[in-house]
Amino acid sequence: MSKQPSRHFLRWNVNEVLRLQREYELLEMSVADIAKLHDRSVNAIVCKLVSEGFVDCWENARGYAQSELIQEAIKNGDLVMESCMDSDDESEASFDEDDSDDEDYNDEEEYSGSLVQVNKRLQQRVEQLESVIASMRKVKTAPKRKPLRSYLY
Repeated sequence: MSKQPSRHFLRWNVNEVLRLQREYELLEMSVADIAKLHDRSVNAIVCKLVSEGFVDCWENARGYAQSELIQEAIKNGDLVMESCMDSDDESEASFDEDDSDDEDYNDEEEYSGSLVQVNKRLQQRVEQLESVIASMRKVKTAPKRKPLRSYLY
């Protein structure tokens, strides 16, 4: 099991967020390099970039998609990355009004075909949700870590 960064679960302070913005936008560093400097995970860096509005989605974060861990997870089928941008889904059924005039037109076949596609997509989404819930349970049931520093005045 990999060792978690020392700043795991610690709050971000203002100076750290400003430093993150400088490193990402001005110095154009990859998220993996920034994660090493901040002693946080790559996912924590990307999540903060998205929450602060420096990137619009995880996929667009510089260096995130090229991460070896992400590529392995995609190859193994453990992780499904969806596009952040709205695009036309080629798997959606297209309906032509002229089809009803054809002799060989069978309305039931087209309807059942689209139901099969919808069913497959729903099953995939349910599996994705189950994996997200399982990972959330792991985080929730993980033992709480105390901060490394005490803030006594």
